[in-house]
Amino acid sequence: MKSSCPLNSFNEDLLHREDLADYLSIYIKTTLPAVNTNSLVIALNSPWGTGKTSFINMWMNKLKETPEAYNIISYNAWENDDCPEAIVPLICSFSQLTISDPEKNKKLKGKIISTLKILGPRVINSVAWGMCRIDVKEITEACSDLMKSTSSETIYDEYTTLNKKKEAFRELVKEFASEEKPLLIFVDELDRCRPTFAIETLEAVKHFFDLKNVIFVFSMDIEQLSHSIRTIYGDIECVGYLQRFFDYQIPLPSPNLKKYLRERLVYDGKSLGQVDHLSTLAERLKLSLRDLNVICEAYLRFITQKCNISNRIFSMRKPGNIYISLIALKYSDPVRYIDVIQNGVEITDQNDRFMIDLFGTRRSTLDEWKSFYTKEIAKTPVRNIISSSPLPDNLYAAKDNLLFDLEICQSKYDFSNITISQAVFNNVEYGSMVYPIPK
Repeated sequence: MKSSCPLNSFNEDLLHREDLADYLSIYIKTTLPAVNTNSLVIALNSPWGTGKTSFINMWMNKLKETPEAYNIISYNAWENDDCPEAIVPLICSFSQLTISDPEKNKKLKGKIISTLKILGPRVINSVAWGMCRIDVKEITEACSDLMKSTSSETIYDEYTTLNKKKEAFRELVKEFASEEKPLLIFVDELDRCRPTFAIETLEAVKHFFDLKNVIFVFSMDIEQLSHSIRTIYGDIECVGYLQRFFDYQIPLPSPNLKKYLRERLVYDGKSLGQVDHLSTLAERLKLSLRDLNVICEAYLRFITQKCNISNRIFSMRKPGNIYISLIALKYSDPVRYIDVIQNGVEITDQNDRFMIDLFGTRRSTLDEWKSFYTKEIAKTPVRNIISSSPLPDNLYAAKDNLLFDLEICQSKYDFSNITISQAVFNNVEYGSMVYPIPK
C-alpha cells in the first residue's frame, strides 16, 4: 500500500499477500471439479479498512495475466445498491466480458436485454446505468409489451414461470462458464450495502447462479453483514444463515504492522524513527490499515515540507513523535484532536496513560509530561521562544519537541502574532509553522 487508493498489482503490495492469492487460486482449481453441478462461493472475511479491495484487485489482475484460465467479472455491490432489483446490475455486469470486441459486445448486449425482458416488467424501474453500456431506452422498448399490463394475472404468471426465467438466465451464464474456462465473479463491498440489497444479492447468487463452473468470491466484513441480516430478520443465528450461501470462509490474515510500517514509513530511502511509536498508536487508537496508510501519507508530506524548509531539521535529530501522534489523533478522534491542538492538555492523574503515552515513550511520568504541551504552553507566543534566553524549563521542552528552533532561525517570517498552538496546527495541516507557507 503506497497510497490510500486500492492497489492493482502485488508489485506494489507491502503486506506480502501474494502467497494467499496463489493458495486461493490453487484451492479454486482443485475444488471446482468436485463441486459437480453447484457453484463455488468463497467469502473472504476481514474488517473494514484492512485492504480487502486492494487484495481482490491484485489477485484478479494476476489471474487476468492468463486470460484463458477464467472469464472474470468485477462487481462492486455498494456502487449498485440504489438499484431496486439486486439481480439487474449483476446481469448487466456481464457486459465486462466482451467489451473490447464490438461484434461480441453487440451480441452479448442483445442477450442481456433479452434476459432482462424475461425477468419481468419490474426491472424497467431498475435503471441499467451507463456503466453497463446498455441504453435504458433499448430495455424499455424491448419490454414494452410486458409493461402494458400489471394485472394480477400478469403477476401470477410471473410467479408461476419463475423456473423458466431462471433457466433463461442460466443460458446467459453458461455462455461464459465452461469446464475449460470457468466464470469467476468478484463481489466487493456487500457489507456496506443497505440490508435488503445485501440479502437480495446473496439470494440472487443462490437461486440464479448455482451452476457448474461458476465461482463467486465475496470480499466482506461478515460481522457487519450479520448486523444487516439482523435488521431484517431480527435476532437470528447469523453464522448458520450465512453458511447457506458460502462454501468456504477464509479470514484475511492480519499483517505484521512493524514490518509493514518499516516499508511504508520511508523518507529518502530510509525507514523513519516513528515505526515503533506508530505501531503502538495503532493498537491504542484501534487504527485500521486504511487509517495507517492515510496517517503515513500525511506524515511523509509533513516530513517533505519540513525538509524543504531546512534539511538540517531531520538530519540533526529524530523527528518529534508529537506530530505523528497528532496526525494519528486527527484521523482517529477529530474532536479530541482539535481540543488538544488548540488548548493543550491538562493531566492531573498519573494513571491517565492515554495522553501521557500518546506523545512519546520517553515521557513516562506526569511531571515530565506536564512540561511538554500544557494549556499554558499552547497559548505561549512563539516569539517567547525566540526572545527568551535562557528559556524557562517548560519552553525548552516545547522548543525541542515542536522542532521550532532551526525552522525559526532559517525563516524570515514574523512570528510575533502566532502562538505555539497555532504553529503546531499549521505544522500538522500544512507542513509549515505559518500559513500561507512562506516562499
